[in-house]
Amino acid sequence: MAGAFNINSIMEDVLTGEITDRFGGRDDLFFESLREMDQLDVWFPELEGLIGLEQNPKYHPEGDVWIHSIEVTDRAAAFREKVSDPYSFMLLALTHDLGKMCNILTKTTEMAMHIAQEEIKKGRKEMNEVIKAIKERRSIRKFKADMPKKEDIDQIIEAGLYAASAMNKQAVITLAVTDKELRNRLSKENSRIFGKGDDFDPFYGAPVILVVLADKSFAPSIYDGSLVMGNMMLAAHSLGLGSIWVHRAKEEFEMPEYKQLLKDLGIEGEWEGVGHCAIGYVDGAYPPAPGRKDGRVYYID
Repeated sequence: MAGAFNINSIMEDVLTGEITDRFGGRDDLFFESLREMDQLDVWFPELEGLIGLEQNPKYHPEGDVWIHSIEVTDRAAAFREKVSDPYSFMLLALTHDLGKMCNILTKTTEMAMHIAQEEIKKGRKEMNEVIKAIKERRSIRKFKADMPKKEDIDQIIEAGLYAASAMNKQAVITLAVTDKELRNRLSKENSRIFGKGDDFDPFYGAPVILVVLADKSFAPSIYDGSLVMGNMMLAAHSLGLGSIWVHRAKEEFEMPEYKQLLKDLGIEGEWEGVGHCAIGYVDGAYPPAPGRKDGRVYYID
């Protein structure tokens, strides 16, 4: 009964829309259904010619060229949302082996394969949000006074907790300072150590100060603390917030009042300040990243 159905009665633009929709789902089911209705040769005679066309089983154990083409199309679907023209991209994936019908890979097919492969590579690059954040993140020196959401602050801190840690000691702690009075006290002390006046804010108006401290009894912890700082700055950027690493935490937490602060918090042991990760909403345009200096990488092959 399915074979008696004439798909030619459907308007061309309707069929094109249907194909576009199916490229967003299980493509194998769509084209197999056309085949079962004896309509594949009507609308895709080139694809009909791939059925039963043998290929080297050493490189294509999946079967003939038809099966291979459908599998490639389904795999390409994973990158569909990462390309500028998903419909053309999927069509290229579907038709990339048409040249095998005459055992000659035509120049057109070769170009189609190249475009599809480049689009897949592009999609893979665009998917890597970590590298994107690394390249885009900048140090911010002007923040709004608005307090970020608690859940965003918690996510940033959690990202720091997952930083690499020597011997998995996790010998780094973070003080999340959102109390305005303590934040301002830290600012004034930091400015004094920096040799600036009382009117200078080394945190640039950021309302959240994440102080990273390393356990003095474990030497590598100072390096671990740097990784914590890096993770938190990247996390802040990924959440639409700005950040900056501010030094002089080491000098601050050698002072009696800040050692006492740690004791008041129930923190035992000796701790060295690694840095302050100042967090907040960016006030103004986000600064672009300058070019990287040449001559800083040496390959030893």
